[in-house]
Amino acid sequence: MTKLTDNLGEVTLFETERLYARHLTIQDAPFVFRLVNEPAWLKNIGDKQVHSIADAEQYLINGPIKSYQENHFGLYWVGLKSTHKPIGMCGLVKKRRVRFSGHWFCFDV
Repeated sequence: MTKLTDNLGEVTLFETERLYARHLTIQDAPFVFRLVNEPAWLKNIGDKQVHSIADAEQYLINGPIKSYQENHFGLYWVGLKSTHKPIGMCGLVKKRRVRFSGHWFCFDV
């Protein structure tokens, strides 16, 4: 895998011809706020009680960022190589009541 850096200096975790993924950071809170309040997210995934940018920051700290530290995996920011524009999240989520982690993805369309 070719290691790229985005405008925040983050290392690319994986890439395709058009997309790349990296760890989510606190700076991604505005994007996460918008994504988790999309009607499709609310209908198919549920309300994560993210009703402000500050809530999105806490969601990131207590969700993906905590998962990176505890599990060495989590949800990742996915964006276009050509513009560095975020288009969604994907990754693995460890559920407490499930024996195995599940695959998970959500893209903003």
